[in-house]
Amino acid sequence: MTSARIFLKSLTPPILVDALGLRSGPKTYPSWDEASRAAQSYSAKTVNEFRVKRSAGRLVDGSVLCASALSLVARMVPSTAGLTVTDLGGATGDLGADFLAAFPDAQFVVVENETLVELMQGRSKVQFSKQIPASCDIFYTSGTLQYLDDPMPVLAAGFDSAKQLVAVVHNSFSDVDLFHVQTSRLFANGMGPIPEGFSDQDISYPHRTLREDQIVALAVAKGFECISRISEIEGAIDGSYGKQLVFQRHR
Repeated sequence: MTSARIFLKSLTPPILVDALGLRSGPKTYPSWDEASRAAQSYSAKTVNEFRVKRSAGRLVDGSVLCASALSLVARMVPSTAGLTVTDLGGATGDLGADFLAAFPDAQFVVVENETLVELMQGRSKVQFSKQIPASCDIFYTSGTLQYLDDPMPVLAAGFDSAKQLVAVVHNSFSDVDLFHVQTSRLFANGMGPIPEGFSDQDISYPHRTLREDQIVALAVAKGFECISRISEIEGAIDGSYGKQLVFQRHR
């Protein structure tokens, strides 16, 4: 455990992530349901079709993996032969495509909304699912939990499935529950060249903060120890902060 802590502390720089795209002074809603009624959805057809077509033009060059904590977390596994990774909220699988190029014997499953899963079937070596697989070596989720109406049961299923490591990154933490609507431009979503046939427009999603202490407590209850807690970019939402958390199973 000590060597793992030293490894991550010495080699992992703070991840610099884009701000969430929230407008200055975003309105706070009293509940997730009210924020949802004021916003669109991550499963909206237009944004998912745009992501898929944009991703189709992206070159698999390893750049997404190099910028991800997963590149370091995978190095902590004793053997990468037959390595299995679940990526909750992995969008069109750009990280997964880079990962499989680096680890061709691995299996990479992206868990996403139904619309995106249907659009991505058969498009790459990355597998897509609407449900978290029963088992994996590494459970990874980046910037996703804050867009779920009830994230803790989903994360609990992720911990249950992980045999070795769990990485929870690009989060929006707060000591109190805060609910907002995140607004961004369509062309700011996804990776790759902008595809033809789309016009740039505002899109919005309900957004919530998470409780870091609840996630750590869940990890401990599931038999995991936090081996890395690194600051990420802060200030996207007043009263929130970001941390990159990596957990290792100890029983």
